[in-house]
Amino acid sequence: MICQDATWLGLPGPRTLCILDGVGYIHPIAHDAEMPELDFWIYVRAFLTNNVAGSRKLWVDVWWLDAPEGERQIDVRSLGEVVLRVDSPVSETMHRLTAIQFPGRGRYEFRLKYRVRSRASGLVEERYLRSEYIRIEST
Repeated sequence: MICQDATWLGLPGPRTLCILDGVGYIHPIAHDAEMPELDFWIYVRAFLTNNVAGSRKLWVDVWWLDAPEGERQIDVRSLGEVVLRVDSPVSETMHRLTAIQFPGRGRYEFRLKYRVRSRASGLVEERYLRSEYIRIEST
């Protein structure tokens, strides 16, 4: 989930509630304004699904879907590792994405990914988890 601000209501963790503020698809900027650097938060809830504890390094790719030349990647941000344990199978984390330089108005996609070593080949592969979308438009 992408939002403009996020706050934990206590110590961060799976039993602590949080407030996500400015959740929405459209993020307006003034019609005559230059494209600003914007800060966003990404909220990630991960689940242990195979009963095998472990960790995954997460990152997010930011894509401008309406670039004049077609889709274009504009940023990559590491989110660190998410740790999942059998006794604590849910992990909730929030990460601030500061000073993203959005090059123009339009639609943007935040692609959450992780890397895993293939059992078959032994090579490290990139896996896609999910996407969130926003639109930056003039007021």
